[in-house]
This record gives sequence, C-alpha cells and structure tokens, in this order.
Amino acid sequence: VIDRPKPVSGLGGKMRFQYTAAAAILDGTVGIDTFSDRRRFKPDMVALLKKTTLRQDPTMPNDLHKMRVEIVVETRDGLRYSAVCRGPKGTWGLPRLERKDHRVKLEDCLRRALSARAMTHVLDQLDRIDRLNTADVCEIVRVIGRKRLNSK
Repeated sequence: VIDRPKPVSGLGGKMRFQYTAAAAILDGTVGIDTFSDRRRFKPDMVALLKKTTLRQDPTMPNDLHKMRVEIVVETRDGLRYSAVCRGPKGTWGLPRLERKDHRVKLEDCLRRALSARAMTHVLDQLDRIDRLNTADVCEIVRVIGRKRLNSK
C-alpha cells in the first residue's frame, strides 16, 4: 500500500514515503509547495524518484506507535547518510512542535493569503491569544478571512 514511487500528482505525493523523502533531500524541507504538481514534475524530482527504493522491514511491528522510517542516502562517491524518524513532529505520543517550528508551519500556510505585514501581525496576536479581548480576536478572524465582521 505504501510503496508508490511515482505519485500522479503533487498532492498524491503527500502520503508517499519515496516522494516526501526525495523532497526533503532536494529542498531541505517539506511544506505546502512540496505537494504542488509544479514541484512533483520538476526534472530533479522525476530523476530522484527513479533512483529511490522503498524496502519494508518485515520485523517492524504493525503498530503506528512503534513504527519508524529510516532514510539511507548513498552517494556516488560511496558516502552513506542516514536518519530515523519515529513519527512526524506533533504526532500523538511525541513531543509537540517546538515554538519556532510551529511558527514556520503557520507562516508557510498564511503567506498564501496575507501580506508579510499582516501575517506578522496575526502571528504576534496569536502568540498572546489567551490575553486578547473579543474585539482583538474578531480582528484576527477578519484579517485571515479578509472579511469585515458585523458587530452586534
């Protein structure tokens, strides 16, 4: 089920180990743009996917909380690099996202809809949402939704 080396779209790559690993190697990060068709069909991605192999470990338990993904990269000059992921950051049972990682994720989402200035304002407000009044929260919603809320 998981061995799908050539997703038919960028979004189709979202649940494909080979695709997300290739994107992380090529781009150094995985974000919303990773799952666009534009990224999926760039020549470097197409080429790396052809060189990517998934090997399932038959001894690994069939329990999501005990699974892991190990990435091994072998270079032409014989060097080997490896890393192990025991679950995405923020997954149940794992430590929550670090504050800076959470901010990067929010910026990746919000930059599609907001100017840099508006995004900074919203994120600063969200950092102190527990101390905001109703009007301040309504302002966040208005900026994100780009709609004026009717006062009652």
